[in-house]
Amino acid sequence: MKKCRVCKEIKIETDFYKRKKYGYYSECKQCSKNSLKNIYKFDSKNKKKYTITAEKRKEYRDKYQREGKNYLWFSKWKQNNKGKISAYRAMRRTKLKQATPIWLSKEQQYEITEYYIIAKELQWLSDDELQVDHIVPLCGENVCGLHVPWNLQILTGKQNRKKYNKIVP
Repeated sequence: MKKCRVCKEIKIETDFYKRKKYGYYSECKQCSKNSLKNIYKFDSKNKKKYTITAEKRKEYRDKYQREGKNYLWFSKWKQNNKGKISAYRAMRRTKLKQATPIWLSKEQQYEITEYYIIAKELQWLSDDELQVDHIVPLCGENVCGLHVPWNLQILTGKQNRKKYNKIVP
């Protein structure tokens, strides 16, 4: 027997979704289905909870897609978090610098530059942005790769995000 945190009813454990590692979720299946229909937001001035229904979310999404503003929320986040973005970019530059070996010849450095140039020139072939990816990631879990020409490949943005910091055979 388990008590749902939403409806406060005591139900049997089969009425709750099971977690992968630690028992069951704290809200019953019925309440979790109801919560998927609505998104709860808080009004920052009055601290009151209000809901946006699935229909309204679909309206907003369709409106932004028509106007070409798919990533409007991300651009707002970028405007509000310029410090975090500059810190991330500085760390990325440092990682690249540390991963680039001193013994790299001028020709090999030029090859690295060519990868980035080719990715931009072949952009017209793909709907998604083409990106230069490290086959062995610079900051992987078990291994760190080098920033050398034979560790680079060109992927679409979607493939690169899916790969993340993993080594894909």
